Amino acid sequence: EKFRGQLEQLSQHVMAHAARVQEAAAATPNSLAGSVGCSIAALAAAADGLSAVGGRVQLVSAGAPLIGIGRLRPRERTTDYGGEREAELYRPLSTQAKGKEEREVAEWYTKFGDDCALRQIGVDVYVAPIQRSLFSMSTASGAVGAGGPNGPNPMDRTGDSVPNAWLDMATLGLIPKVTGGKTIMLDGGVDETGQLTKAVIERLENELRLAMVTDRKTVASETVTKVRCSAGLRCASYHGPGVQRTVGELEIAAMHPFTNLLCMLKHDNALKNDERVYVQAATLYSSLDGRRM
Repeated sequence: EKFRGQLEQLSQHVMAHAARVQEAAAATPNSLAGSVGCSIAALAAAADGLSAVGGRVQLVSAGAPLIGIGRLRPRERTTDYGGEREAELYRPLSTQAKGKEEREVAEWYTKFGDDCALRQIGVDVYVAPIQRSLFSMSTASGAVGAGGPNGPNPMDRTGDSVPNAWLDMATLGLIPKVTGGKTIMLDGGVDETGQLTKAVIERLENELRLAMVTDRKTVASETVTKVRCSAGLRCASYHGPGVQRTVGELEIAAMHPFTNLLCMLKHDNALKNDERVYVQAATLYSSLDGRRM
């Protein structure tokens, strides 16, 4: 509670800096229109700074990281939408991918997320896209859409808000998922000049205030969850955020009130109709003052 004022000031500082970037983008649209981000490199630096003590990191980005470590190669092609490959656009990069580059990037994200979880660092990712997608450029040139060679395009959004650039939210979400953080896309508030609307900025401010002030009272840190069962039953697997380093235990760096876990139970022996079974879920966590609860 004694840091509440400082955290609110930090939130205001972040939003003031975002406003200055917004003003600069409006003043020099041509020079910033093709800018690329290195947000994951910044995230890695922040995680290194917290490696000895753990904590939480809020990453705010205007798009996908296209340079630096963790860079994501755009996988979007206008011909993918409405076809069989569209589903692949909504899945994270896989360590089993055929392409060497995609496989290496997937391995990096997996390892980095595991390292953050091991260091008890929870990561929240907020993306407020400001760049146009291939769709907006291709429809403007007449490459796709109602007059395109393939007929009407189901993703043609003529007259609607400008479509966002390729973000690969599925891959970016790998890190928050394994650490118990949040992945939030602040969508629907970009005008024709590429600026964020007031509604999106206010929502971002509210999300940051929630993460920096309110979450301090409601989020459990360094959690270890274990499900115990009566004889004949066992917890076969966990599904949800976190990592399993010890058999039967799930570790989550930051557990929110809305965190959901799925435990798959199996029985090794036949259960009688009138037999009772018992299941207990217990969570060990650290309080704000460092006590294990």
